[in-house]
Amino acid sequence: MNTFTLTKGDWSLTNFVLVIVALVAAVPFVGQVVNWIAGSPLEIRTGAVVPPPMVDDPQLQPGASGVYTGEAIFTIENATNGQWFYSLVVPAITLVVAAVCLWQVVQLVRYARADDPFHPRAHLAVRLIGLLLFCYGLFAPLLQVLMTAMITTQMRGGELNMALEFDAGAGWPIVVGLVVGAVGEAVFGRGRSLAEDAEGLV
Repeated sequence: MNTFTLTKGDWSLTNFVLVIVALVAAVPFVGQVVNWIAGSPLEIRTGAVVPPPMVDDPQLQPGASGVYTGEAIFTIENATNGQWFYSLVVPAITLVVAAVCLWQVVQLVRYARADDPFHPRAHLAVRLIGLLLFCYGLFAPLLQVLMTAMITTQMRGGELNMALEFDAGAGWPIVVGLVVGAVGEAVFGRGRSLAEDAEGLV
């Protein structure tokens, strides 16, 4: 039975990619914490309730008109600790989900290097990655809306009159989670079965 073995070069490239992903996931959280400590204003961006105005853009051809995207920007000069905390909830969850997924990838690579890529622990790692990504993609946008409402509702006269905007591109974790989960079940289930058959022939 052929097994996949990572070379030293493959391992170095994997480590490099994992570090880059970890840094990208940490930037929003760390940046917000730095702003909090530095006493910078807390800035929250949401969609504007009113429709965006038509704008004559000089870059457009004659007869064409541009529409600027409506956006409401809240700049809170003296944000409370609670407001800063609410603003950190989703970035913190993002960082935790990324850290757990990266650790599961490390486990997968270790078992692959040990010539046991279909170990039950590796199968569990794939399941966990798929479940975490799916749940994150499903609930993180909703939680972000809730945190934004908790920060800005008081500045809106106490009324929840936010313009909710859902970006279809933000649903990629759901798709990736489903694909990883489905492929993982198929590949690891079949691979483990073949591995057990090979062990029985030895």
